[in-house]
Amino acid sequence: MKFIFVFFALFLFLNNSFSQVSAQPYFISEKGSKLTICHYNLRSVPLSYTVYSVVDVEVRDSKEFVDLKIENFDKYKRFLNSHKISAQITDEGFLLDKTFIMDIDTLLKLNNQDYIVNGRDFLIPFHFNTGMSLISSWIEYLENDQTKYKVSEFARTIENYETVSTKIGDFDAWVVLSKQEINYGNTEMFTVSTYYSKGIGPIRINYYNSKLKLTKYSEIVAYEIPEKS
Repeated sequence: MKFIFVFFALFLFLNNSFSQVSAQPYFISEKGSKLTICHYNLRSVPLSYTVYSVVDVEVRDSKEFVDLKIENFDKYKRFLNSHKISAQITDEGFLLDKTFIMDIDTLLKLNNQDYIVNGRDFLIPFHFNTGMSLISSWIEYLENDQTKYKVSEFARTIENYETVSTKIGDFDAWVVLSKQEINYGNTEMFTVSTYYSKGIGPIRINYYNSKLKLTKYSEIVAYEIPEKS
């Protein structure tokens, strides 16, 4: 009886370990991978571009991290700015640093000032199911106990699984519906639908106003995944 219990416990441990290793995030995670997103207005005119690149994958303090470089370019593809963030591979999924939900211009401006920063990192799960709720994410910059800037993404719910057509091809993706609130002097609120494709990340993001009318969108225009040797 004791032998059976030990064998079963060993089986569960190995199975869990194998699942963590074999699970593929819904974001680029291999060194050398690159994802390019174009941001459009309602007339499908490019406004700017964001490029995500995996610069390193390493284990730190027994935890696996993916280091990302995020670059911004204008509509003419001229370089504007960049910064780096890390994502941790956890049992639940791909945990991105909370600054992921900020636009780079605001991030760089605020980082040059002396603020207290609070928040919760952004989780993209390994496994999706229709109707499942996802944990919210937020980041807040404080000065003298007063909020100077805050962005939140909350009420995140998995809607469905569908095929999305883009300019570079069709992708199978899970659709996550959420609310995004930005407080920076004025308050902006959007309903956001994000389409996540396994191994790549967000391949389309739609932003709707309070009347649920599309105001802008972002879409994949290129990606590179290095071949495994």
